[in-house]
Amino acid sequence: MALITIYLLNSHLGLSDFTLEVYTQILNIQSNEEALKARETDGVCRRILTIPEFRKALSWSIDRAAFCKATSASNFPGFGLLGPRYIADPDTMTPYRDYDVAKEALCNAYGIEYGEGKDFATLDEAYDALTGYDLDAARELFDQAYDIAEEKGFIKDGDIVNIVFSFSEDNEVAQRHYNFLNQTWMKAVEGTKLENRLVVEYDPTAGTQYADLFRNGQTDLLMAGWVGALMDPFYLFEVFLNPNYRYAQAFDPEAEKIDIEIAGETYSLTPMAWWKAMMGMDPDHPFGKGSIDEDDRIKILATLEGYVLQDYTACPLNFTASASLKSQRIDYESPDMELHPILGYGYIFYNYDDVEWNDYVTEAGGTLDYH
Repeated sequence: MALITIYLLNSHLGLSDFTLEVYTQILNIQSNEEALKARETDGVCRRILTIPEFRKALSWSIDRAAFCKATSASNFPGFGLLGPRYIADPDTMTPYRDYDVAKEALCNAYGIEYGEGKDFATLDEAYDALTGYDLDAARELFDQAYDIAEEKGFIKDGDIVNIVFSFSEDNEVAQRHYNFLNQTWMKAVEGTKLENRLVVEYDPTAGTQYADLFRNGQTDLLMAGWVGALMDPFYLFEVFLNPNYRYAQAFDPEAEKIDIEIAGETYSLTPMAWWKAMMGMDPDHPFGKGSIDEDDRIKILATLEGYVLQDYTACPLNFTASASLKSQRIDYESPDMELHPILGYGYIFYNYDDVEWNDYVTEAGGTLDYH
């Protein structure tokens, strides 16, 4: 993976480069109808969150590039539950996101079509154009969600939609996240049936219980994700399916079956059963590593990712990044700053001690050229 340079510092310190990390920051959206109804009061609707079109509208109305710019100095827009750092095949060190089926999963989730007569000719063109942002479509979805909510008796004229955005504490990061998304959604509902009727409440009082409160249906929006298993995204994906881990408790991956073709034969299993089969835990469906072609196993993972994404209870917003300082004072073990998936850039070697460095900078006039 190539290093991505974000900005230069024209000083004696050096230049800073930002490198994608494994963590995906996800907007988790409540969908527990019973819990939402219990928190409703006269004139306040919350159950509209159970309607997929509403959750989809919240997601599609977010300009993820603008979100990253407004909330962080280093993060990158993220569209998948699994970021570009995850390695699907350790033997070839091929990232999961490089596979066509993984790209298709995201294009399908964000409504990006390709092929003859479509906006993009090829899958790669469509994938490279992903933004996750479609304001016009989001506004249509808000109106569709309102009509469904009205038909179900969830909302009536004059009611407001109140959703609670929960944070562990009140700090600058929480405020930036809330302010950007609140402003985004207020703009998105302009001209829709929810204009002036959507209230996103900022609640920074959750403390260490912020995840449990969301899982119990006591809050509606939560920024939280997962990290780990860099070389085994198959294993990691359990966190989006297993109720012992997933944030979206009302999302039921056992409610329906998914058809996937493996080695020319179509199998129909629930998402959780597919995960167990993919991990080699189902003797009746031996689809673990080494038991089937690895491309078929990656197809299972991509199908599961697409399934979770299209529930819109777990909406990726960005991938985090770390900063690396490049300076004439130091060299990295990887001289060309070529990132190794596990070792990073290797050791740092110092070319000067403090006195030598001070002399070096002084001789250069106090400023070193990093351009």
